Amino acid sequence: MKIMFEKRELENILSPVSRIADGRNALAILGNILVEAREGRVKLISTDLEIGVERIAKGTIVEEGAITVPAAVFSEIITNLKDTSLELALNENASMVNVQGDGFLYTLNALPAEEFPVLPEIGGETVICLSSKDLKDAIRRLIFAAAPGEGNNPVLSGVLFSIKDNHLTLVATDGRRLAKRVIPLPRSHREMKVVIPAKALQELGKTLEDSEEIVEMLVEENQVVFKLATLRFYTRVLEGQFPDYDQIIPKTNTKRVTLHREEFAATLKRTAIMAKEKEMPKLVKLVFSKDFGDLTIAFNAKFVLDVLVNEEDEYIDIDFKDSVSPAIVKGNKETNWIHVVMPICT
Repeated sequence: MKIMFEKRELENILSPVSRIADGRNALAILGNILVEAREGRVKLISTDLEIGVERIAKGTIVEEGAITVPAAVFSEIITNLKDTSLELALNENASMVNVQGDGFLYTLNALPAEEFPVLPEIGGETVICLSSKDLKDAIRRLIFAAAPGEGNNPVLSGVLFSIKDNHLTLVATDGRRLAKRVIPLPRSHREMKVVIPAKALQELGKTLEDSEEIVEMLVEENQVVFKLATLRFYTRVLEGQFPDYDQIIPKTNTKRVTLHREEFAATLKRTAIMAKEKEMPKLVKLVFSKDFGDLTIAFNAKFVLDVLVNEEDEYIDIDFKDSVSPAIVKGNKETNWIHVVMPICT
């Protein structure tokens, strides 16, 4: 196997692939990237057995073949090269790979391509089509509301994708807060519900670009694949019953305060400095006197700040009922985004 690359183009493709490789896994092959040169295409593939990424790279195939290389070392080498052409080739010893060019030569240990796990073949009907920009934005603005780790209720560590009436609804909740986004779909889609791990979506969000390129999402049994022209992103589906989010979202919050988003965020950050995290996680009290009858509501400051830094409107609305009921926080002009934050009883 022998392939010619341009450093800059290889580096852009390599970064998201190398992040998935797991060098700490007992299976050494999972710390490697599969480089495959066949039928005029160069593929870089990595997996940790839960997430899989396949990228098509620009390269000139001199000799076809496939081999795996250590992800961390290979990525570091490419990152630190000057902008130049380079050659990736199997050594005369088939267990070694040479990375070489003008003034440099690196020899890396390699493992056979045959030992690398095969990514699932997911066919069938495309479930969702939407732009890379819209999906990336949706992931960024709600991923923080999912529960960290799988804990006692693994389904809360994921994001619900629900299709109904030509709309895609994404919901994340950890039981103390909730984020919901509704995206109109350009054409008719069949109804579906699936929960995708937040960890996988976070990686997908880092990989997607702010472009109008269409992302296709396919679901088959317990696997999902997101497809673009030069990307395949695979992940498993979380099992379990996702909470009925409509019951969580308040319907009777009649009191509203409108605040300048950036000014409120700055004030909240300064106030949270004095919060005693050991006693109560970053507890901050909001005191409303005018028109609300001296109402005091206590929140976890981080939960509110997560909303503020990920919103985009200049002003935000906080809708509430009383000091113990969930509050709704959303952009002043926003119609397709909603955030629910539970107060802290003190």
